[in-house]
Amino acid sequence: MNRKLTIAALATFLLTAIGAVIAVSAPKEEARAVAEKPTAKLVPSPERKPGKTEEGSKAKSAEKGKAEAPTRRPRKAEIEAKNLAATLSDAQSKKLLALLNEGEIKDIISIPGVGETRAKAIIEARPLQQIEQVRTIKGIGAKTYEGAISFARNNGEAESAPKAGKGKKA
Repeated sequence: MNRKLTIAALATFLLTAIGAVIAVSAPKEEARAVAEKPTAKLVPSPERKPGKTEEGSKAKSAEKGKAEAPTRRPRKAEIEAKNLAATLSDAQSKKLLALLNEGEIKDIISIPGVGETRAKAIIEARPLQQIEQVRTIKGIGAKTYEGAISFARNNGEAESAPKAGKGKKA
């Protein structure tokens, strides 16, 4: 008798536990089914509000007549490039921009730190609207960009660093 009671109690306990699991998991399954619908993809945007879907954002942008471009904070390198370009006069920046947009490879190579490969990369990136855009070209780092700015500041002449002499003293 005692054994029958134990089995009955165990069966009741298991049925209760299974019922509780089903009751708890049912809302999660419904939410998962809603989220897995192809029309309910979330919009990857920094300003995204919870629950905003692609359908809603497309409808709103269609109502406005234009799509909103996501905004981002400028990177430190972009800010430094802009500040460095601001040190040039209008004539110097126009001259450098014209060289970058219209110059031949041999002219672009005259910029310190720019070789044939980087000159080709600059030509492929044309047209450049602002000098700072050079900084975004692959292979153009901070040093090369600074060299281009100093080149423009010196009216198209490379800065000459004082050379240490190895000759005999007089």
